[in-house]
Amino acid sequence: MRLSTVLLAAILCTALCAPSGAQAWTRVDYDSFVLATQDEWYLEEFDRYGRPESAVRWKIGEISERIYWKYDGESQHSSEKRIEGKDLVTLVEFDGAGNEMRITESRADGTVVSLTENTWSLTGELLTHRVTKNETVEEYVYTRDSTGTLRNSQFFRNGQLVLDVFYGEDDNRLETVYRDGKPVLTVEFVDGVKRRTTNRE
Repeated sequence: MRLSTVLLAAILCTALCAPSGAQAWTRVDYDSFVLATQDEWYLEEFDRYGRPESAVRWKIGEISERIYWKYDGESQHSSEKRIEGKDLVTLVEFDGAGNEMRITESRADGTVVSLTENTWSLTGELLTHRVTKNETVEEYVYTRDSTGTLRNSQFFRNGQLVLDVFYGEDDNRLETVYRDGKPVLTVEFVDGVKRRTTNRE
């Protein structure tokens, strides 16, 4: 099962990821696979459960990225993914369902460049998405009804509401733009087409 999934991924990468006109080569074994073009190689190795364990990417003869995965027990969902690039180290932490909970980008000296935090519903819908970078905090908050349909999304910057969107049926929605905590513009969409704009300043 795992091998067929890897083979499919490798074939898709061969077809879609290679630069236009570049020839790509793929090798799949029981414990690894390799994807290569003239200027780039990617090697991914599996653990004894067939899960990705480590990977290395070369570009023009130099290692550009190393990737490591961690797991809890025999779960097929990774609990942690660490990407070591030339300038940044990215640590991705997952919940038990495989959803990204926290993404931390740091420099080699440990200085945090950006932090992304997500929360999810029990059925796998994204509830909040929060990014902290350069002393700026941007957050999206999503509200769904009992069927899981998105009904409201809000965008905050440094704690202040910037955009409030209410979703109706048939691609109808109402968007309100805020400045300094006050509504300044409302745009109404019907069937996805902008019908009315109201300046509220």
